[in-house]
Amino acid sequence: MFKMLRNGIGTTLMLAANLAHASVLFESASNRTEFSPSSSSATSSGWLVRDYRPTWRDATQFPAMPFSLPQDSSVTGAQLAITALAPWSANYSVQILPDEAGKPGAIPVWIATSLTPAPSFVANGTYSFSDVTGPMATLSASTHYWLTMSCFANCELAWWADTTNSGPGAIQNNSIFPYSLHWTISQDNAAMFRVLGTVSVVPESSTRFLLLVGLLFGLVSLLKRE
Repeated sequence: MFKMLRNGIGTTLMLAANLAHASVLFESASNRTEFSPSSSSATSSGWLVRDYRPTWRDATQFPAMPFSLPQDSSVTGAQLAITALAPWSANYSVQILPDEAGKPGAIPVWIATSLTPAPSFVANGTYSFSDVTGPMATLSASTHYWLTMSCFANCELAWWADTTNSGPGAIQNNSIFPYSLHWTISQDNAAMFRVLGTVSVVPESSTRFLLLVGLLFGLVSLLKRE
């Protein structure tokens, strides 16, 4: 008895799904598909990502880049311009953090669970952006967020910058005696990255009409069936 109603609802859901489209939600890479760092010095043309805790002050450095979205969106991935500065440093982690008083917050709103290993750095080499994906998370429009990158013990990577992208970014580094992590704001050029996902679209009047037709079709079919 409910088969026709399910068909009508299925049609409605299909229409609703077509309202959204996968896209680049935020861009700080000047539409590049590749990048070619000329030096291994991330401090002069990018951001150093490392963790040698707890050996000395600033032995840990985890950068974060700010962004906001023009529309409510569902984030599913990101692309980053990164290289490993040591053969054992291909693994890393990526999260999106909320903003708290102008700095990255503590509790992530999105976590990448599938990450492409970072390619090893070779001077004057050309690299593709590294892809990361994770479970969908909803981000609000006109809200400040931070895309942050970290790595594991005894690691060292570079998150390369575009000299046309002004700061600020933020860096999480450490103090010692006792060891602790804290965020500071940096005016260095912003690192290159993209945030990927699906824009949430409010249905227009014509689309709402089609959704209503789908529901009515299911109900009429059910009544005829009975």
